[in-house]
Amino acid sequence: MLGRDREWRGPLMVLCALLWTEVALRVALNHLFGVNYPEDRAAFQLLVLFLLAGPFAVDALASVQRRWQWSALALLPIPLTTLANLNLEVAMNNLEQGVPERFIKYAAAKQKALGRPLVVAGGGQLITGWAFGLFAGGEMVNDMEMELFGQSAQDLRVVPYFLMDRPHRDYAIVDSTKRQAMYLLERKTPLNLKMVLDSALADAIDPKDFHNFLELRGDRFKGVMLYVRVSGDLSVDTRSGQVMVIADERDSERRIHWDETDLMHERAVWNGEAFDVMRRLPANPGATERYCYLWNVTGAPMKATALRLRVYVLDT
Repeated sequence: MLGRDREWRGPLMVLCALLWTEVALRVALNHLFGVNYPEDRAAFQLLVLFLLAGPFAVDALASVQRRWQWSALALLPIPLTTLANLNLEVAMNNLEQGVPERFIKYAAAKQKALGRPLVVAGGGQLITGWAFGLFAGGEMVNDMEMELFGQSAQDLRVVPYFLMDRPHRDYAIVDSTKRQAMYLLERKTPLNLKMVLDSALADAIDPKDFHNFLELRGDRFKGVMLYVRVSGDLSVDTRSGQVMVIADERDSERRIHWDETDLMHERAVWNGEAFDVMRRLPANPGATERYCYLWNVTGAPMKATALRLRVYVLDT
């Protein structure tokens, strides 16, 4: 029995020591250095160590009294419950970080039918999941807006269940994931956009940092929500490049709106391929300056040609 005692005591003690050390370090970092951590995520990360300790504990008890081996049956529902509730449509640890592939394919088909970039909004951390899905599926769809559900100004919305209580009265559910964890909403009446500006820009640009496409100050389009569309051909000389199209609004003291399209979400390498993006300037109260510009984040050698700027308003 002593030999068996040594066998179980080693791994069980190591697992318990790891578990308690993890907890102690997280609490100490929080109280001593002010490091914040989400308690639910921390518990999820520690769950694996906790579950591993269970079978070793059962094995230890069974070595003392054989009847304890039957307590292992209490662990059987854990994998069965996992399999019964498995949802491969979203990320297992956080549904916001995964967007179903069929949602993205639906968006790509709708964008093709409209003949313009789609305007999509998503709540929580869905921007990351949407971007990953676009890149993985090779779909050329606009990056998401971040949770601007106050205005009925998007073609589609991807909404986790805990944000379904936001105002969505102008939208209808067209799809949802297993157990209704996430919903795809489509505007009941399509956006009716009226073009108010159409301009060919410089033949070619190769900025090391920023290049303005649109700059509005004063009363021009003041209080009017704008859809800014920029298209052209892009070349980036390195895979480490990062090129974004930014829309932002500012008042006299600070930036009050920031919205981005990371063109590297569409493809890793650009060798003269066409891009076509649309971002919104929502006309925040107090906005005195409104911009749309290209940002060469890493300063990598790049070139954009055949640039065209179109600005639309919502025609009601």
